[in-house]
Amino acid sequence: GALRLDDGDLAGVVHDADAILKADSQNAAAFALRGAALARKKDYAHALPDLDKAIDGDGKNALAYGERGQIFLSRHDNDKALADLDKAIALGSISPAPLMARASIYKAKGNTDKALADLGAAIKLDPRPAAPYYDLAMLEKSAGKADDALADLDAAVARAPERTDWLMARAQLKQTTGDAGGAVADYDAILIKQPKNVGVLQARAAVLMQAKSYAKAAESYDRLIALEPKNARAFYQRGLAYEQAGQSDRGRT
Repeated sequence: GALRLDDGDLAGVVHDADAILKADSQNAAAFALRGAALARKKDYAHALPDLDKAIDGDGKNALAYGERGQIFLSRHDNDKALADLDKAIALGSISPAPLMARASIYKAKGNTDKALADLGAAIKLDPRPAAPYYDLAMLEKSAGKADDALADLDAAVARAPERTDWLMARAQLKQTTGDAGGAVADYDAILIKQPKNVGVLQARAAVLMQAKSYAKAAESYDRLIALEPKNARAFYQRGLAYEQAGQSDRGRT
């Protein structure tokens, strides 16, 4: 059951737990597994009773506390969530999820240091998932730790290259730190997947204008105007780009 839970075979976990509970109706571990599987299916109405029974039967079941805490968090009951997550972590939860969930509560409370510590611990516990790196990077960015944020965004993107929103976040951070080339590279990576993303084309053009790469900026505006032929601001910005590139005739067209 536990292996199937880790592999995402939630139906298999429920099947296994049902079989165990048929033979032993008070098996706390089976309640915990079934409750966890149901929770991950977002069937909270059935998950909570199972998790309650697991905890009543075994007050040291870290899985049950962690899953129940995350359900409370999803319902915005942060006090109950924090109590359960604290317990799961103290009991040695082998999953990074309780640490990530607790970090989100600390972040909401404005306790950045504790949130950073929990996310760092989540990554140390299991360095494979991408999400903790992204969450950590956003906290580091808000704390003014741009270099650390970029390093963790690199780790997040490497683990989940399909996340164009994370590429966008990295591009914007690179732009603010003066790495125009890196920002453009990230915008280009997004455009390979989303060639009609006008917001990215606009951002790409803006960073190129800031970097005084006016001809390349004009090319971005060309692509933007092809998608939005009535975008007056894009025409105006393209005209400025041509003027700065020394192509004043094109800038007046």
